[in-house]
Amino acid sequence: MATCDLDPLAPRLGDATAHNRGYHDYYYGLPSARYFKTIFPAPYEEQQSLRKNTWYSATIGPVHIAVLDTEADRRDFDRQIAWLDDDLHEARAGGTEWLFIAMHRPILASTTASEDERWARALLPLTAEHGVVAVFWGHDHAFEHYEYRYGANGFVFDPEDQPAAEPVHLFTTGTAGARVDSLYAGFFTHRPYTEVWDLYSTATGEPVRFEFLQHPWREDRVRTAGEGTRFQLRSEYPKAGSYYSYPFESAADEAAGSYSDDPAIRYAEDAEFFGYTYGETSIHYLWVEIDGSSTTITAHYADGEPGEHGTVITSPGGTPMRWTIVTDP
Repeated sequence: MATCDLDPLAPRLGDATAHNRGYHDYYYGLPSARYFKTIFPAPYEEQQSLRKNTWYSATIGPVHIAVLDTEADRRDFDRQIAWLDDDLHEARAGGTEWLFIAMHRPILASTTASEDERWARALLPLTAEHGVVAVFWGHDHAFEHYEYRYGANGFVFDPEDQPAAEPVHLFTTGTAGARVDSLYAGFFTHRPYTEVWDLYSTATGEPVRFEFLQHPWREDRVRTAGEGTRFQLRSEYPKAGSYYSYPFESAADEAAGSYSDDPAIRYAEDAEFFGYTYGETSIHYLWVEIDGSSTTITAHYADGEPGEHGTVITSPGGTPMRWTIVTDP
């Protein structure tokens, strides 16, 4: 994304901070998101904190997308989730076929961000209740995909929750021209740490605590330094498409959904629990195509010539990063 000078305030805080960068679309130090709202006018919802009016939704034909603010004041969290519940209900009741959610910070991650149980606890049951197709987030500069059917593995956040009828697709898509995560300090060197999730068994209704160990990615697991880098500055991104997270022992295990127990292969121990399929530290984009009763989401490298799509990202096992969701006939 292009850098945008915010001239009226530049003299006050200095040129270094007076910019809109990537998906950080608000002025650093002034959390009103005033410039975001100027560039992207929408019917924002009223809030009580200083960051006013920063979540919203839009319906375009058969598509409804709710955009959340993960940076909002914590006092607005419950208000935002209640709004989302009502918003998705109204969209579905109005006959909208395809529901999506977009947000900044991840609720699941194997890269540099910590997972956020608070957001997961709020969002995953709503994706199940309302039939949300996909949730997109950024923050981490990498590609990751999860295919998770809430409650199908026997655990929910609330014993009153109903398991999902269909899975939701969860994506990290955060490069947008930024440095990829593998070029940031700590990506390969952080100490293993434990993520704690408190859930309930659907069989017994009893609380269960899960502790999953998260390992750093392995620098010696190189996919390729050449593919998908046509539009990258080699001097700045010498290995931007090189590292991948492939949680299976082999292509056959991938096809069978048989996850590895080896931390050298599987960086995040919760991969199987949340349906992690693949991740890669490449500059990429997602293409969402809706055609009547089906939606197809595809991950591409940013290596296409003008007017064409980039190469489809493919796992080491040969699986293209493409998912087609079909509505009931």
